[in-house]
Amino acid sequence: MEISPDSVMIFTWGYFHINATIVYTWVVMALLIIVSLLVTQHLSAGFALSRWQNFLETMVDSMRNQIREIILQRPEPYLSFIGTLFLFISISNFLSIVPGYYPPTSSFSTTAALAI
Repeated sequence: MEISPDSVMIFTWGYFHINATIVYTWVVMALLIIVSLLVTQHLSAGFALSRWQNFLETMVDSMRNQIREIILQRPEPYLSFIGTLFLFISISNFLSIVPGYYPPTSSFSTTAALAI
C-alpha cells in the first residue's frame, strides 16, 4: 500500500511521467463536469423541481449559508470558487471507497496546490 499516489506511475514515456495523482485528478474533474452538465440540462423555475435540481439547490444553499457564517459577508463573490473546492475535495475523498482508486487529495502536491 502506497502512502501517496505520487509514487504510483500509470504511464511513462521518455521524460514524461503520469502518476496516479494526475490521472485521478482528471477523473474527478471529468466526473464533476459530466454530472454538472447532466444536472443543469433541465432546470426549471416552476414548482415542479426534479430530484437532481432539488439536490443541487440544497447543496448551493448549504454552501452559501456556511460561507456567510464564516466570513460574515455576502457569500456570492466567493461561492463559485469555494464551492468548486468543496465539491472537488468531497468527491475525491468519497470515491476512495472504490477499489484501486487513489484520492488525489492524499497527495502532498495536491494539498499544497489547493493551499496556494
